[in-house]
Amino acid sequence: MKRIIKLFLCSVISAAALFTSSCTTDFELNAEYDEIPIIFGVLDQSVDTQFVKINKSFIGNGDNSTYAAINDSSLYTNVIGRVEEYVDGALTETFPLEEMWVTNLDEGIFYTDSQKVYFFVPTAIAKPYLNEDATYKLIVDVSEEAQPIEAETNLIKGSELNWDIITSNGAIINGIIFADASTAAENDYLTSSPKCTPGGNADKYEFKLRLHFTEVTFAGVSSEKYVEWNLGEVIVVNGNLKKEISGEAFYSAINNKLAGYAYEADVDKRIISKDNIEIIVTAANENLSLFMGINEPATGVVTEQPVFTNVEGGVGIFASRFSRNLFSYLSLHSSYILSYGAETSAYKFCIDPSWDGSITQGGQNMETTYPGIRCN
Repeated sequence: MKRIIKLFLCSVISAAALFTSSCTTDFELNAEYDEIPIIFGVLDQSVDTQFVKINKSFIGNGDNSTYAAINDSSLYTNVIGRVEEYVDGALTETFPLEEMWVTNLDEGIFYTDSQKVYFFVPTAIAKPYLNEDATYKLIVDVSEEAQPIEAETNLIKGSELNWDIITSNGAIINGIIFADASTAAENDYLTSSPKCTPGGNADKYEFKLRLHFTEVTFAGVSSEKYVEWNLGEVIVVNGNLKKEISGEAFYSAINNKLAGYAYEADVDKRIISKDNIEIIVTAANENLSLFMGINEPATGVVTEQPVFTNVEGGVGIFASRFSRNLFSYLSLHSSYILSYGAETSAYKFCIDPSWDGSITQGGQNMETTYPGIRCN
């Protein structure tokens, strides 16, 4: 039906313009190109180096995924940028943006051999990190004709985001307990519940857990690695952030992460040492929270999503986050289940002999309670 209507309309137009033009169905799919600066910068005073990604929009008459794989399609040739620090409305510091090429990128539609980013490092001896009480303004020039691109953000009050004292002491004294002496026989697991206080200016919180280990191949090559488990968003309840972490889900997560590892046949052992568990809480400010929420995958019938930006003269996001980590270790029985439990026994976990003698639970060390758990 659509084809018939098009041909009919074409015939009518042809008849009306018989002596002046001919019928054509040619048309341009692309509108006139409008170069739009695209900014992505998230400040985090828990790290010493701050990064900002600055790109431009692109369009072509062919497959745009082909253009995305060409670095020059989205890069500016001349970028001059700076980040200004303001405290109580007064300019206190200026940080020029420097250029850096990064490699070892994840696979994707964009050019993955290397990409250009911009960065700055606060270097003042008195305050080598960003000031959580300050406001930061990004100013970028990409051409002499265009207006400067501007955006600003506050920072998370990181000094207020702290692990609860019971959580901190428990991590040192008892470790993270996902199993006890009866777990192997009765298949019952325990739950760990780390808790922390929220940070000021934060609108969204997420928890992650990492299991750190040293992977040793049969060729004798050792690599420090970790498996990361995203525990999801956490809300403030009664003035605290608390996450219930299921022991059974922990071992399943390790299994899911390592299953299908392409080089598993090369692995001789995975050594668990001190501070093998890391729990991370990350807070996002309001702008970053809105940006993340709007850009979540659509799940309803309507798939068109609005665009959120706080960048003047372009699109994108300039926001802040802050992370606080807690290092601990798997308890004696939890370590045994990691090495010999049904979910993870295939992954060759063992305990560093130089570490396990100091880890006791109920007055017993690992090798005494579970002979053979130490690495050879």
